[in-house]
Amino acid sequence: MMNTLKKIQKKGFSFAIQHINNTLENNGLTAIILAAICCNTANEQEVFLQKLSTFEEKRNSIIDVNNLSLSLQYAIIYYGIFKRFPKGMEETITDYYNLVSSEKTDTNLLSSYLFLSQATKNSVALRDSISFNFDIDLETFEQNTIPSLLNEIENRTYYGIIPVINTSPKLIAILESSLIEACSAYNFQKISKILRALSYLNASKSLSIHTALTFIKHNQHPKGFIGFYEKEFASIPKDKKIDKTAIRLSSTLTTITALLEYHTKFRLHNSLGKNIHHEMESLHTSFI
Repeated sequence: MMNTLKKIQKKGFSFAIQHINNTLENNGLTAIILAAICCNTANEQEVFLQKLSTFEEKRNSIIDVNNLSLSLQYAIIYYGIFKRFPKGMEETITDYYNLVSSEKTDTNLLSSYLFLSQATKNSVALRDSISFNFDIDLETFEQNTIPSLLNEIENRTYYGIIPVINTSPKLIAILESSLIEACSAYNFQKISKILRALSYLNASKSLSIHTALTFIKHNQHPKGFIGFYEKEFASIPKDKKIDKTAIRLSSTLTTITALLEYHTKFRLHNSLGKNIHHEMESLHTSFI
């Protein structure tokens, strides 16, 4: 599967590179994050560095607080390469870290706290391991509780950073069943979230997981994005504007992140950009 993953990343990288200088800045930020997690070869690294430098020159220095997560991930990638924050971000990131770190036990802030910790190079206090070995009644379990269950797995494992030593087989069975339902519903966001949760729980490869992975593979367009939404796009009234590129970028980033987290030790909340930081040290000097 690793060769397949590399091929998916290669296509994803090509798609991302085309949209880094998108006129909508949030699309550009998403494209940069996507390119960063798909970047594997020296040639890709050099192309990415050139695009990143050009984007930073044109970027609005004001952070959109409504899309703080994108800005934080961008800052992590940029700092890892250039050893400095993007323009206008250092003070804001430091202020947000000081604010959020005091409230990090609030699960709604956990994702931001982990990204901010990465960005500011602050360590995160972690437990050695946790257990999800609680009993579940399969006959009375309601599918509408899946979202809260997935959130609990993310929060308790710190998005896969804290190892899980024991997991209830019934919990795995519920997630695998929901995974197949998500494939049937063509819901890539949910497929990705369940795959990541199964990875955090160290679930063994199963027919359900294999089916979902194959489903993703066959839903990558030759242009590199994941998800064929033409039918959905066609059903939207013509007078309603929709950003197709934003949807495709988001779907592709979410899905490839899930594939990386399932197949490798990559964890978005503490591994972002590390695949390119060291390799680029000899490349970036001419762009500083």
